[in-house]
Amino acid sequence: MATFKERLKELRKEKSITIEKLAEDLGSAKSTISRYENGLREPKKDFLEMLSQYFNVSVDYLLGRTNERNLNNEVKLSDDITTISAHRINGDVDNLPDEAIEKINDYIEMIKLKYNK
Repeated sequence: MATFKERLKELRKEKSITIEKLAEDLGSAKSTISRYENGLREPKKDFLEMLSQYFNVSVDYLLGRTNERNLNNEVKLSDDITTISAHRINGDVDNLPDEAIEKINDYIEMIKLKYNK
């Protein structure tokens, strides 16, 4: 089966986007995406989930664990996105650790990707 780096490159090319465009869309650095495609770096779970949503494939497909693109275990996203955004904007997350704030920001970006296709 394919490796993560092969799958990422394949999906990006299928979508006819550059590394730069993918990095921009995901809020990542071009060098990070390049390292993934060259097998020099492995993504964290949160980023894998973002890629999964972006390309509309399962994480298992991305990792080369299966050749089936979708395994019908779609992530159920909250319908109350405005609440999350409002809490973020109003500063209600100021007492959270940086890691938690980063996860909130990643979630908001994933939602934007899902609904701005």
